[in-house]
Amino acid sequence: MTKREIFGRILFVGIVTVMVGLFVHKTFIQPKLLKEDSRYTVGVTTKRYFAQTRGFRIRYMYTVNGIEYQGSFSSDDEVKYPEGHYLIRFSVQSPWVHEAFNVQVPKEFIEAPADGWSNPPFQIYKD
Repeated sequence: MTKREIFGRILFVGIVTVMVGLFVHKTFIQPKLLKEDSRYTVGVTTKRYFAQTRGFRIRYMYTVNGIEYQGSFSSDDEVKYPEGHYLIRFSVQSPWVHEAFNVQVPKEFIEAPADGWSNPPFQIYKD
C-alpha cells in the first residue's frame, strides 16, 4: 500500500468517527443532559440567513452566567428578527447544550436571571 492510500484510509476512518460521534452526541447525550438538569433563558435573534441544505435559518444568541452562546433554528415567516426574544432551555452542566423553542418571550420577561429560570416564568401555549 502506498503512503497516499494509507493517508486516504486514515482520513476516511477519521471522518466516519467524527460523524458517528456527532450523531451519538446529538441523539443520546444532548437529550440526556437537557432532561437531567436544565434551566430556561431568553435567546435574542440576530439575523436570518439561507443554508443550502436546510433553507432559511435564524441565528440567535443567549447568555448564561455572563458567557454568550449562539445557535440557530429553522425559520418561518412569523419569526421576528433581529431582536426577537425566544425561549431557550439549556443544560446547567453544559450550557452550550441547548434547545430553542418557537415561543416568543413576553416583554416583561426579556431580562432573565444570569443563571436562568428553573421554569419559564410565563404560560406557554401549545397549538
